[in-house]
Amino acid sequence: MFKRFFKSEQQKLIEFAVKILEDKENNEVRANAAGFDQPQKVKRVSTNEFYFPDITAKKSNQFRIFSVETKQTLHDRETLKRWKLFSEFAKQNNALFFIAFPVGLTADIQKTLQESGIEAQLWELTKK
Repeated sequence: MFKRFFKSEQQKLIEFAVKILEDKENNEVRANAAGFDQPQKVKRVSTNEFYFPDITAKKSNQFRIFSVETKQTLHDRETLKRWKLFSEFAKQNNALFFIAFPVGLTADIQKTLQESGIEAQLWELTKK
């Protein structure tokens, strides 16, 4: 019942990131947020596995994929699978894959990326 009235931490971070992206002149912003078109799924053709990014955008004609994480989602077993797929897609399509997260998760995310061999840009979401 409370989910109907209160936004999750991840939802708030998605909306915050979208505002920053729009302010930084990103185009075609899609997000899992009210008032936006949902991002298109990213699919691995060989297995038909797919995930929806939290946000997608274009800047300077380069496609960008964003996975927005919290302390809770960081340890979800699907998170690493999503990151691998988004990273592979970005490499194959001259796109950029970003992991956006609140302050305090940088070391955990860097360790996970290093251990798994996943390439991603890190974006620490800070309010200024």
